[in-house]
Amino acid sequence: MQTPVTRKLELASFGSWNFGDSSGTWSVEEASEEDWKEWGVEPYGPTKKLVLNGWSGDKASGPIEESDERIDFFW
Repeated sequence: MQTPVTRKLELASFGSWNFGDSSGTWSVEEASEEDWKEWGVEPYGPTKKLVLNGWSGDKASGPIEESDERIDFFW
Protein backbone atom coordinates (compact mmCIF):
# COMPACT_ATOMS: atom_id res chain seq x y z
CA MET A 1 0.00 0.00 0.00
CA GLN A 2 1.36 3.43 -0.94
CA THR A 3 1.34 6.46 1.34
CA PRO A 4 -0.49 9.41 -0.24
CA VAL A 5 1.77 12.25 -1.35
CA THR A 6 -0.75 14.90 -0.33
CA ARG A 7 -3.27 15.22 2.48
CA LYS A 8 -6.08 17.67 3.04
CA LEU A 9 -6.26 19.80 6.13
CA GLU A 10 -9.93 19.79 7.05
CA LEU A 11 -11.29 22.68 9.15
CA ALA A 12 -14.81 22.03 10.45
CA SER A 13 -17.14 24.95 11.08
CA PHE A 14 -17.54 23.94 14.74
CA GLY A 15 -13.82 24.43 15.50
CA SER A 16 -12.18 21.04 14.95
CA TRP A 17 -9.50 20.09 12.42
CA ASN A 18 -8.21 16.83 10.90
CA PHE A 19 -5.03 16.15 8.95
CA GLY A 20 -4.52 12.46 8.23
CA ASP A 21 -4.55 10.72 11.61
CA SER A 22 -3.98 13.99 13.51
CA SER A 23 -6.77 16.17 14.89
CA GLY A 24 -7.52 18.95 17.35
CA THR A 25 -9.26 22.30 17.59
CA TRP A 26 -8.65 25.50 15.68
CA SER A 27 -9.21 29.22 16.26
CA VAL A 28 -8.53 32.56 14.61
CA GLU A 29 -6.68 35.14 16.71
CA GLU A 30 -4.96 38.49 16.26
CA ALA A 31 -1.33 38.13 15.14
CA SER A 32 1.16 39.75 17.53
CA GLU A 33 4.71 41.03 17.23
CA GLU A 34 5.87 37.91 19.07
CA ASP A 35 4.15 35.70 16.48
CA TRP A 36 6.13 37.27 13.65
CA LYS A 37 9.36 36.70 15.59
CA GLU A 38 8.39 33.07 16.25
CA TRP A 39 7.58 32.52 12.56
CA GLY A 40 10.89 34.14 11.54
CA VAL A 41 9.14 36.48 9.10
CA GLU A 42 8.92 40.26 8.94
CA PRO A 43 5.30 41.49 9.20
CA TYR A 44 3.93 41.95 5.67
CA GLY A 45 0.24 42.73 6.16
CA PRO A 46 -1.86 39.96 7.71
CA THR A 47 -3.36 40.87 11.08
CA LYS A 48 -4.89 37.49 11.99
CA LYS A 49 -3.47 34.02 12.52
CA LEU A 50 -4.81 30.48 12.38
CA VAL A 51 -4.03 28.45 15.50
CA LEU A 52 -4.17 24.64 15.40
CA ASN A 53 -4.30 23.20 18.92
CA GLY A 54 -3.11 19.60 19.16
CA TRP A 55 -0.64 19.86 16.27
CA SER A 56 2.15 17.36 17.09
CA GLY A 57 1.05 17.38 20.73
CA ASP A 58 1.39 21.17 20.97
CA LYS A 59 0.07 23.97 18.76
CA ALA A 60 0.95 25.53 15.43
CA SER A 61 0.04 28.90 14.03
CA GLY A 62 0.57 31.04 10.98
CA PRO A 63 -0.67 34.20 9.29
CA ILE A 64 -3.95 34.33 7.38
CA GLU A 65 -3.81 36.19 4.08
CA GLU A 66 -7.13 37.88 3.22
CA SER A 67 -8.54 40.04 0.43
CA ASP A 68 -12.06 41.21 -0.31
CA GLU A 69 -13.25 39.75 3.02
CA ARG A 70 -12.22 36.21 2.12
CA ILE A 71 -9.29 34.00 3.06
CA ASP A 72 -6.85 33.52 0.19
CA PHE A 73 -4.14 31.53 1.98
CA PHE A 74 -2.81 30.62 5.40
CA TRP A 75 0.59 29.36 6.45
